Amino acid sequence: MGLVLLIPAGLLLLIARHGTLRHDPGFLATVLLAAAGIVVGVLFKIQHWEGANGLLLGGAVGLALTYGWWFARKTPKTALDVLKLVFVLSCSLNAAAINFSALTNAAGRLRTLSFWALALYFLYLTYGRSLGANRR
Repeated sequence: MGLVLLIPAGLLLLIARHGTLRHDPGFLATVLLAAAGIVVGVLFKIQHWEGANGLLLGGAVGLALTYGWWFARKTPKTALDVLKLVFVLSCSLNAAAINFSALTNAAGRLRTLSFWALALYFLYLTYGRSLGANRR
């Protein structure tokens, strides 16, 4: 079970390491703060504490708005940037959908699909094209 969780986490860290968001400390801090709000909201939800829904919703909206603003400012935009935006928006939707049980499964599937599309396209761009060029 641990390996199943480590592979996506490792891929996300690899994608983040190659990204440009880490070069802007202000935006990075804001994105991390919003993500921390989601994590704390999930922990509150697990403990059935008051304020969990507000933290989840606030973190989800904050993450979507912050990363959306980052995406709007970024030039030039590539297909990988669009996939990153779709993944962040699907994570935000999933965090907000935890409050509504009817949407949780669909939002989770969308998040999983967008993650694997992002990860596979990133791996192809980073490692796959260079392997194909070496075969010729």
